Amino acid sequence: MVGLALAGAASAAVAGGPRQAAQTAPSSSAAPPAPVGSCSVQGLATPARGLTVYDAVLGGQPVAVLTGVQLPLTLSEVPSKAEGGRAVVSTGQGRGHFKLRGWVDAQQVPVFANRLLESVVGHVWIGEQQELRLLGGTGSQLRVERQVAGPLKQVVTASAGCESFSLTAGTPKERPIPSKARGWKVQPESLEIYDEPGRDGSVVAVLVKVYEDADVLLWGDAQKAGFVHVMYYADIVVEGWAKQSQLRPLPRGELMDQAQPPRLVPLPPKLSFSSEPRPSEAPRELPLRIQASADAQPVGVVEAGTPLLVLDLVASWASVLPKDLSMMPPPGQQFWVPAAALVIPPRKP
Repeated sequence: MVGLALAGAASAAVAGGPRQAAQTAPSSSAAPPAPVGSCSVQGLATPARGLTVYDAVLGGQPVAVLTGVQLPLTLSEVPSKAEGGRAVVSTGQGRGHFKLRGWVDAQQVPVFANRLLESVVGHVWIGEQQELRLLGGTGSQLRVERQVAGPLKQVVTASAGCESFSLTAGTPKERPIPSKARGWKVQPESLEIYDEPGRDGSVVAVLVKVYEDADVLLWGDAQKAGFVHVMYYADIVVEGWAKQSQLRPLPRGELMDQAQPPRLVPLPPKLSFSSEPRPSEAPRELPLRIQASADAQPVGVVEAGTPLLVLDLVASWASVLPKDLSMMPPPGQQFWVPAAALVIPPRKP
C-alpha cells in the first residue's frame, strides 16, 4: 500500500477552514536550504492568516504579513522538503495590488488539484479542487497530501506535474452514482480494500473511520467470491473490492447523506485606527518602503490603480495600506509611498 495513511488526529480537518500561520524565529545557525523544484503555481490564493513574508530564504527580515484575504499570488521554488522550508512568493498581477517578492513557509499556502491525483494506481485518487498541503517539490513535480474530511481519518498523498495544481479554490466535482449501484454501509472501524476478489487479491488501501460508529457509505455494483466491488466518492475517490461480510447493504432506494463539508473562507481582518483613514488610489506604479526614507530599499511596488487607505502623513511620505487589507507591514512598521504622488482628500471635520 502506498499513498494512504492514518492521520494522527482524532478527526479530519475541515477543508478551507481558517488557518493561523505558524511562525518560526529566524536562526543564524539554520541548515542550508533544501534543493528546490522548478514548479510555479499561480492563482487567487487564500494564504494562512498572519503569514510572514521574508526577504531571504533563510533568516532574513520580515517585509510584509499576509492576512488571509484572497489575493493574486505565485508560488515557486518549493523546497524538496516543504516542512520547515520556505518557497518564493510573488504577489500582484500588473494592476490594482501591492506587488512584492519574498519567501514564506511553503506549507502555509494551500494548493488545489485541477484534476484527479492518483495516489494508489488504479484504486485511490484525491478529488478535483480539494485543498492540499505541500510536502515538497522536485523538478517539475509537486508532492502533496490531503487530510480527508468527513467520516474518515486518512491522509492521502500524491505527486503530479505543476500543471495539475492551482492556488485558486474551485468547486469540487460531484461524481454520478452508477445507475445499478447499491449503497453499502461499512461495519467495522477499518475496512481493507483489495485489488481483486478472492484469495489472490492484495490489500491496496485501508479505510479507517474517524470513530467506530461513523457512517461511511460505499457504492457497490458487482459481487463475486464473497466480495463487493465498491466505490467511495467524496474528497477522495476509492475503487476496489471489499469483503461482503464487513458491509451492510442499504435497502434498495434508501440514501444516506454524506455531503462534503463546506469550505470556510476567512473573514478580512478588523482594524481600529486612531483617526479615520482617507481613501486614495495609486495613479502609477509607486515604490513601496517600510521606512519613510528615500535611502530605504523598496520592498516592492504599489501597482497602478491600487485602492489605498492613507493612515498618516509624515513630511513627504504617506503611510498606506491596501484597501482590501490583504497585506500588512511587519509588526511595528508601516508601508510608505511618496505623498506627492497621491490625491488625498482632506480629513472630515
